[in-house]
Amino acid sequence: MATQTVEFRAAPGLTLTAKLFTAGSDTVVQTASAVTEATNRKGTYAATFTDPGAAEFELIAFSGTTPVCRWLCTLTLTTATFQAYEVRVSSVVNSVGSINGITFPANFGTLGINSSGHLLRTVLVDTTTTNSDMRGTDGAALASHYTAGRAQYLDNLNVGGAVASQADIAALNQSASRRVTLATVVQYERPETGSTGYTVEARTYDGDGNAVNADSTPTLTATGSVTGSLSGNLGSATNPATGVYRWTYTVANTATVEQVRYDLSATISAVTFTQSAFTQVTDLVSATWTSTDASRLLAVYNKLPSRSYLTGATAATGELVPGDILNQLPSAGWTNGSFGDRLLVGANSNRTVQVTGAGHAAADVHEFQPGVLTAADTDATFRAMINTEVLDVLATDLFTELSTIPAASSSLKDKITFLFMLARNKMTSSSTTATLFRDDGTTTVGTSPQSELAGVFTRGEFS
Repeated sequence: MATQTVEFRAAPGLTLTAKLFTAGSDTVVQTASAVTEATNRKGTYAATFTDPGAAEFELIAFSGTTPVCRWLCTLTLTTATFQAYEVRVSSVVNSVGSINGITFPANFGTLGINSSGHLLRTVLVDTTTTNSDMRGTDGAALASHYTAGRAQYLDNLNVGGAVASQADIAALNQSASRRVTLATVVQYERPETGSTGYTVEARTYDGDGNAVNADSTPTLTATGSVTGSLSGNLGSATNPATGVYRWTYTVANTATVEQVRYDLSATISAVTFTQSAFTQVTDLVSATWTSTDASRLLAVYNKLPSRSYLTGATAATGELVPGDILNQLPSAGWTNGSFGDRLLVGANSNRTVQVTGAGHAAADVHEFQPGVLTAADTDATFRAMINTEVLDVLATDLFTELSTIPAASSSLKDKITFLFMLARNKMTSSSTTATLFRDDGTTTVGTSPQSELAGVFTRGEFS
């Protein structure tokens, strides 16, 4: 059984089926088992048949149910590739007056082709020596049309490189920078309060540079270099004129100081173009500093006294030293309710007194100065108050148990607590280790190594 492959032409990139008909018949002889397009010869298809017969057939290719081409092919019962053709011409005999109703010139019939295949009654001029040997279509001498000046035009076209092709010009017309523009101000100043709106404008053009509306409203996004997407700050697009689109971007007083990138996408005549633009959110001064402002500040400065006029300054320069403040304290003491009835002063030069939030005076007291804290201040009432506070610490205040063994240099509270835990809490002992636990009986507070040698028992430090 032989396989016949028929090559034929059709529009490239189609999915086709092919059917064979007997020439002049409406009956399908065979449908191709496969139709494939050549890899490099785009538009050339190969249809595979199996022994439809040795005859001339009519091949019709279909895309779905739509016929896309019609060819003739002559097949034999051999495995081979056959070429499709439009009309088979066996021979042309004698002169031809007309073909399919098309009338040719009167002397066309005398045109002949000899046995070598050469065209008769044609004279070619090998060398042209005069203008009369070269004619234009109107019979005039070529030299009168192709002048030196016109020849120079061709040289001018190739100055600096090859002449731009139609594809080059079309590429320029399709450049995004020529078809869409996007603009806004360079800086967006963040307001002191509220918000401020700034305009972003896009324009769209056709291939000839004329303003034209996009196929649909262009899309615009805003992205902050720190914040990320800021498209929520963009208002809806308006189209106030042909090819003009505007958005309002709102900058709040709390906006992040950052660079903002705009990305535009516009579709014009079914082609999508993109463009980007940048701006910067800034935080500038709320008002301009003027010469008037400087004059007013200078006037305030001129009213300030110089250092030599500061009352009570000991230094010749007028600067204050620590003793100057003490010297200005009232001899009768402070008013009751401010710093209290007594002022505590350190024996050294550190005389800083801090008033706490509770209205108490806090100071670094090294010793009681004579005449400042007297015996009258340590009466029975004062001693009773001290006794109450001590009893409160001992009898009322609660202290949590230790989680670790206190160091040799630790507070009395921790040392007492450790002794209490040794006496109260669970403890295990082996031949080598004693272990002290917290109140829960499972959490280890510390361990002590222990050993026995020659009847001497030794317990090491807890750690």
